[in-house]
Amino acid sequence: MPGKSHKWVLRSAPSAEAIGRLGGTSGESGGPLGDLPARLLIGRGITDEAQADAFLNPSYSDLSDPFDMPGMEDAADRVISAIRSGERIGVIGDFDVDGLTATALLLGALKLFGGDAVAYVPDREHDGHGVPRSALSSMHASGVGLVITADTGSSDIEPLQYAVDLGVDVIVTDHHLVGAELPPAVAIVNPHLGDASSAAAMLTGAGVAFKLAQAVGRRMERRGASTAIALAALGTIADVGPLIDENRIIVTEGLKALEATDQAGLKSLMRRAKAGGQYGPIDTEAVAFRIGPRLNAPGRLGHAGISLDLLVCEDPVRADALAGELEALNNERRRLGKEAETIADYQIGQMEEIPPLISVASPSLHAGLLGPLAGRLVERFNRPVVAAAYEGETVRASLRSTPGFDIFAAMDSHGDLFDRHGGHARAAGFSAPADNYQAIIDALTEAASGSDDIGKPPVLEIDEEVDFGMLGDSLWGFVYRLAPFGEGNPAPLFLTRGVMPEQISAVGASGDHLRMTLDGGGRKFKAIGFGLGGADLGSGLVDVAYVIRDNYWAGRKRRELELKGIRPSV
Repeated sequence: MPGKSHKWVLRSAPSAEAIGRLGGTSGESGGPLGDLPARLLIGRGITDEAQADAFLNPSYSDLSDPFDMPGMEDAADRVISAIRSGERIGVIGDFDVDGLTATALLLGALKLFGGDAVAYVPDREHDGHGVPRSALSSMHASGVGLVITADTGSSDIEPLQYAVDLGVDVIVTDHHLVGAELPPAVAIVNPHLGDASSAAAMLTGAGVAFKLAQAVGRRMERRGASTAIALAALGTIADVGPLIDENRIIVTEGLKALEATDQAGLKSLMRRAKAGGQYGPIDTEAVAFRIGPRLNAPGRLGHAGISLDLLVCEDPVRADALAGELEALNNERRRLGKEAETIADYQIGQMEEIPPLISVASPSLHAGLLGPLAGRLVERFNRPVVAAAYEGETVRASLRSTPGFDIFAAMDSHGDLFDRHGGHARAAGFSAPADNYQAIIDALTEAASGSDDIGKPPVLEIDEEVDFGMLGDSLWGFVYRLAPFGEGNPAPLFLTRGVMPEQISAVGASGDHLRMTLDGGGRKFKAIGFGLGGADLGSGLVDVAYVIRDNYWAGRKRRELELKGIRPSV
């Protein structure tokens, strides 16, 4: 759990020369914070005033040219041809939030630009990941002449060859890793086919779909709906896209658009998720922990079509009904998730020692909940995890990994063991013959055993040591200028030593979380530590590692500290 067994590391102070290169960009040099804003920027890889200005003031106008992406010229030309000729266009997406938002984005943009468009979202249980042949067959039968994939398709050589045989053109929009052999397509728009240092290199599936909509709109001299960038932001956050460069702009502008939207489906979703309005501005945390899980729930437990329907819904009455269905499914997802953790805890408890790679497998595990289960176990044990469900003679698995171990590469080097596999360095999945499962685990375990970070305590990398006297308007204001926070741009982590904990209580259904007031030299802050309910506080002063945040309750805002670690002072 966060902070309990972490190694605390204070980031090295930058040189005076490095601080000087940032000049007065932060507006704080010599002010109440001194050089602290410059040091925080340097910690984010920002080295000069131009970079600082771009980072602190992300703007839609600074988005990269969509035609810089590989395959975009051909993709835009083919889409425009279909729109102008009245040809029916099919969009086939994935069933996670990134795929759903990419699908909804393309569907909305195509219709806005005058296209005849229909969509298909695969069923997780029956179709699995990728482009299903059945979807291509049904779309062809309904008159679709062009299929656009959304967050999928880069490794679907056989299905897309089937599309070619049917006489259906395909445009792939995706961000998953590509193999040596590319699928047959009119165009493949995937940042992995281009320059790894380009502005678009880290786009998610929704981001790639947004760039296609941007390109088509520019060619047709039509302005896209603000909903498009809102959907792109949802997908980017939910798929843990690094929030730097292009993604930072998409998420910054997209959250503004989401906050202001009048689209019925999104408004109903946000009401159910208690995001926006009296609950405070919609930020990455609201998307990651409240909005995203609700959109994901139908695809994990049944069919994600409900989520897609909600994302494109314009009727308030129907939107409220759909949002209610998502709420019920999300509650069921939580219940099943706790059952899955119980199964995993029992299996791990039977191990004589924790291996370099943890495998939990059972026919009782729900296939749609394998990914979240694996992710939680990685956080607890700091080891790569395979969570698998047996389905007759087949096993399906989700894999999550630590920063130092590329689990996709490890899988890919044993490709003959799988029926299908794909993903990223930190998150992947496969289906395989059940008889191959132990050989897969043995191979991945051997690969993981050579990783440097396996079994070592995770690191809390602390940006700055401060005292509570510095936690005023200036610091709060500057920290919020560094947002949006997430992968690639975490909120600044501060360290304060020697504060007194008061009014301590364990909260949450199982007492997993820690709430207290902290007194630092007469200045007091409320604090919450998620997952820190059993932390050793000693009997006196404590050191705390924390991020600062605004907490909204019943329409009122208060400043508080979110603890990432706490330990007795020495």
